[in-house]
Amino acid sequence: MNDFGAAEINWTSAYEKLEPGDLKAWVLYRTGLSQQRLGKWEAADDTFAQVEKEFPKSEPAARAATHRGARAFYVQVAAFSSPQPAEKLVATLRGQGYPVGRYEKKEKGCNW
Repeated sequence: MNDFGAAEINWTSAYEKLEPGDLKAWVLYRTGLSQQRLGKWEAADDTFAQVEKEFPKSEPAARAATHRGARAFYVQVAAFSSPQPAEKLVATLRGQGYPVGRYEKKEKGCNW
């Protein structure tokens, strides 16, 4: 659980032993996810591209496409009904050295 280094090794090892098919597509996709969790962004992109190339129109390929290009993870720490408390928290977190983004839902999309 949460040992993405071991997961990457095990998924890669399993992939080589599988017959072509749906299971192999999922294993390759999970390899890419493990690489992302380890911060191996370019390797993950390559793996996701491989899923899309080798298993086009599959569910793992569709999911892989949504993960390509990621270079960070984001965590929502709060939700507010008015902007003032949100701005206060943003200032506090920035003061502690955290990179902070703010998402505000608008009628026609969102604003960061």
